Amino acid sequence: MTVSLALLLTLGVAPTLSGCSTSGDEGATPPSSAASGADVSVNGALPAGWPSEVPVIDGTILMGVGNASEGRWVVTITSAAADPLGTARTQLEDAGFSSDKSVAASGTGAVTLSDEAYSVVIVSNAEGIVYTVTKR
Repeated sequence: MTVSLALLLTLGVAPTLSGCSTSGDEGATPPSSAASGADVSVNGALPAGWPSEVPVIDGTILMGVGNASEGRWVVTITSAAADPLGTARTQLEDAGFSSDKSVAASGTGAVTLSDEAYSVVIVSNAEGIVYTVTKR
């Protein structure tokens, strides 16, 4: 069984965001989620509080998790772009982010970028792209 790299990264980072809530009509918000300010989006939208300074690649948002009060968000997106990682990197650089480090190997890759307010790690493979954003 093959598990998506994007899913693994989302599941690996998401637990660090305390609590959860659902967006839309999918259910009630657990009391701990309301208190923590966490938000989970599974309806194709960015999670609440996503920083407008951080552009995302065109595509379908599969899942987003965020906690605006703690300044952390993770979003998984599928994209039809020929080079999703390159496109995402260019969008962030055009928005004023500087590339810190990058790695690539056979259809997968990762890059870290930052500006004065945020650090962004983007990881991509053939199945999608994951953004992890942290307020500095």
